[in-house]
Amino acid sequence: MLQKKFIIIAAISAFFPGVICAQIPEPSSTDKAFLESGIVDSNYKFIDIEGAKLAFRELSNNFAGTLPIQINSETSIISVVMTPNYLIFGYKFLIDLDIPQKIEMKNYLHSKEHRDVVCANVFTSRYMIANNNVIALDYYDISNKRIAMIKITPDICNLKISNNKNEYVPKMSIQLR
Repeated sequence: MLQKKFIIIAAISAFFPGVICAQIPEPSSTDKAFLESGIVDSNYKFIDIEGAKLAFRELSNNFAGTLPIQINSETSIISVVMTPNYLIFGYKFLIDLDIPQKIEMKNYLHSKEHRDVVCANVFTSRYMIANNNVIALDYYDISNKRIAMIKITPDICNLKISNNKNEYVPKMSIQLR
C-alpha cells in the first residue's frame, strides 16, 4: 500500500517538477505574444477579450489534438479546455486503485502539500496571474470515475502582479473543492 501511494504521488509530482515556493514567472512566450498583439497591456491584463478568446480557442484545439499525453507509466492528460480566464486539465491514473487508495489519493490531492506543488508549477505566464486565472485539475481513476477536482487561482497561491511590480505574500489559507 505504501509503495503504491509513493508511486502515485511520484506520478503527480512528475508533471509538476520544481520548487515548492510559488513565484512570479519571467514573461513567457505567450505573455510576449499577447503583449505584441495587443491582447494584454503592460501589466498583462487582457484589453482585447475577443482576441484572447480566439487565441485560446486555437491553443485549446491544438493542445486537445495531441491528447491523450502519457506523462509517465501511471498518469496521462486526457482533456484540456482553455479560455482567457479558465483552464481545465483532465488527468487519468493508469493504475488500478482500490477504495482506500482512492480515499488516500483524494486526501493528498486536497492537501497543502499538493497545493504547494501545483502553485509552484501551474502559473507559468504573467497573464495568468494578472487576470486571476482559475486552473482546474480534474483527476480520474482508470475506470473514468472522478477522484477529485482541484481549483486553484493566483490568489490561493498568493501571487499578484501590479504596476509591473512582482509581489509575493505567503499565507497559509487553502481553498480547494
